[in-house]
Amino acid sequence: MTVKLIAIDLDATLLKNDKTYDKEAFHQAAEALMDQGVIICIATGNVEHRLVSYFDDDMKEKLYLAADNGNYLFKKDQMIHTVSVPKKDFNKVLNYISDKEGVKAAVSTGKMPYVLESDLTPQVEELFHIYFDYMEKLNSFDELPEDLPIIKVAMHTEYGLDENKKMVDELIAILDNSTAVTSGGGWLDVYHEAGGKGTAVEYLQKKYGISPAETLCFGDSLNDASMMEKAELTVALSNADQDLKDMCAYEIASNEDQAVTGLLEQLAENNTVSILEKYKK
Repeated sequence: MTVKLIAIDLDATLLKNDKTYDKEAFHQAAEALMDQGVIICIATGNVEHRLVSYFDDDMKEKLYLAADNGNYLFKKDQMIHTVSVPKKDFNKVLNYISDKEGVKAAVSTGKMPYVLESDLTPQVEELFHIYFDYMEKLNSFDELPEDLPIIKVAMHTEYGLDENKKMVDELIAILDNSTAVTSGGGWLDVYHEAGGKGTAVEYLQKKYGISPAETLCFGDSLNDASMMEKAELTVALSNADQDLKDMCAYEIASNEDQAVTGLLEQLAENNTVSILEKYKK
């Protein structure tokens, strides 16, 4: 059996910790696989403009790109599928974080992230610029344009992963039609319960008639869990959250080792599911 659909997370998966990757090696492997008819989707918590910045124009034309944790799927600058957070749940999130110290929110509407001017200390602004090339500054989230969907609410905290997971549980308990996940790097995200990276994977499976047994997903954080649920070929990196590792059938080396690109190179030479056997846990 061959792999027909590959979904890849960005941060701490394809990308090294310094946000770089072996672009030439990845592009060669991805091109070879796509020439064989394999569909490749980059599924990330990043916003649209940051996601596209990692790929050259030719590659952007060929990849499916799923920003905001898969809730904003597009190709060739054309939006294909989006899922938004209901206003009621959005207000519940704002109320929840209003009395929490060390929590800063960024609201993505697909094309543009919105942040609060009052949150932007020099340190916070520097942090946000790691993930956003540009952002709209507001005095209050009440100023958000009414006609724009709320695709995702991203929150950066000063806490550790365990505390962030506790916050996720608390948020899920109060939300009606949305869910929350940790997404690595001190971030946690809220999006519609019908969304997530798995939504993008499922859309592509249905569009191209691809089964979970022919679907390969790579990830490191729990915001990758929903796409793992849509695939049988589930791969965690050695640097992944242990809870995600427990969900996955296979484990490869770390993002710093560029292990994703290494496995893609093997598949480009011999596209068979059996290549994964040596990585079985």
